[in-house]
Amino acid sequence: MTGKALSQEELERAVPAEGRTGKTAAQVRSPLDAAVVACADGFTAEGGEDVPLVFQVVRTGTTVATYCTANLVNAKTPEIPAGISAAQAAKLRPGGAR
Repeated sequence: MTGKALSQEELERAVPAEGRTGKTAAQVRSPLDAAVVACADGFTAEGGEDVPLVFQVVRTGTTVATYCTANLVNAKTPEIPAGISAAQAAKLRPGGAR
């Protein structure tokens, strides 16, 4: 993660009251962390090949989006291109591109 964290005042200005869930980032992230630990070994394809997975979770206001990718060709860890996740996250913001 890059950039500086917002102060509470900056956050309140950036996210309208109707867009706040009342949950902290830690409360939203806790079940996600548990799921990552539970699934840390990924899965194995029918032929016995390991299938690497990558997940990215983005929260914008009350919306939590999950992006994922899998490499079904070989055991190389796949990537989620930054431009794709940034463009999708922009759509989640009020007035974002549709």
